[in-house]
Amino acid sequence: MKKRIIITISIITILGLFLIPIYLFNSIGESFTKSSRTITKILHDKKETLFITIDENAQYPHAMDLTMSGEINGSGILKIGINDSIYYRTDTISDKFLIDYKSMDWYDENCVIKYEPISAAKGNLKIECIIYSSKK
Repeated sequence: MKKRIIITISIITILGLFLIPIYLFNSIGESFTKSSRTITKILHDKKETLFITIDENAQYPHAMDLTMSGEINGSGILKIGINDSIYYRTDTISDKFLIDYKSMDWYDENCVIKYEPISAAKGNLKIECIIYSSKK
């Protein structure tokens, strides 16, 4: 009888050690989501403002991957922020450019990207953005 109790307790312990972490890992993995956007824009000699928003099923953003690439005949400025007056990053672009931010802290539901030409310019801009959030 004592041997049967020890075997039963051992089986329950072993199952608990394997099944509980698997359950926790799966439930945590299902609670996060990512909102992906790709925007292609033709750049001219006038200001442009682009808005990116997280998906409807997302809340509490915490990180963002942002890649901006393209080619411009002249020069300009790209600003990244949460609205049209608060910008966190500013980059000057010219010729062929690639700006790549990985795992950038981001806690707002929106991302505003503003282009301002410095010299008369024409070109193209490709923005690839992923905002990591919790699911609603």
